[in-house]
Amino acid sequence: MLPSNVLILGAPGTGKIRICQHVTKDYKADTISSDSHSGVLYDGEFSTKYYKINLNLLVEEYPDSRDLVHDEDEKARKLGEWYEEFRNQEYKELRDVLNGFIFTFDLAKDSIEYLKECLRVVDQIRSQLVDESGEDEWKGFIVIAGVNSAENGKTEAIEDEVLLLGLEFVNISEKGMNEYHERIGIDRLYEIFESHEWEHMDTDVKKGEYEQSKRNKLDEMTKGLLEVSDEEAEVEDPRPAMDLEEVFQRLQIAKDSVKDMNESQRKEYANKVIEEMLDFI
Repeated sequence: MLPSNVLILGAPGTGKIRICQHVTKDYKADTISSDSHSGVLYDGEFSTKYYKINLNLLVEEYPDSRDLVHDEDEKARKLGEWYEEFRNQEYKELRDVLNGFIFTFDLAKDSIEYLKECLRVVDQIRSQLVDESGEDEWKGFIVIAGVNSAENGKTEAIEDEVLLLGLEFVNISEKGMNEYHERIGIDRLYEIFESHEWEHMDTDVKKGEYEQSKRNKLDEMTKGLLEVSDEEAEVEDPRPAMDLEEVFQRLQIAKDSVKDMNESQRKEYANKVIEEMLDFI
């Protein structure tokens, strides 16, 4: 089975290795150089109850010198240089086999202006991946991952900038669930890996059965919301109930998020929301 590949790019100290360790459950770090994390590879099997894949997590880091990590202008310039190399023909083979891209940054230390420049580069990377795929959208996933905590209002402003591009933001310093029972932080990132439609999967069930299982979940949700018999009303269901108001709240959040997106971004975001609701409701 051919491997699936996810590229993780960020400056030093932005959680790249933490992501690799959480996804692969490989917490050994004794062989990782403290000078640079560029070229670090985590590989192994990633599995759910529906499938398993051979997963490669490829780490790239900029700038080359960690002495420059506090100079945002220099970091932005080095990111631009990295992209110019990445877009060259010699990296075409890598671009062709990518299934995901994660960009990392420091919520506490990095300014919004610096992040805007980074997002501009990420958007260029996405455009190139879309163009070379020959389709309307790239079938891989892109996540903007922050680490540490930011001052009041900064996180929300950053999340707005990310949503304007139709991308997803997670703070990997968080974990657990929010008030809507949705996974957040590093757990949400893991969920993205779980729910992604990988190109090379060894499935425990046939693809048709996998798709049918998702439709069954939707049918069960609908039945639970709209069809309550007298017998069911008298017997307490031991399973946690799905709150209709909660469903509407999630849909409203998604609707509000797409207001400032273009048609292509809205389509991509809507498909993602629908897929996740089928998988995890």
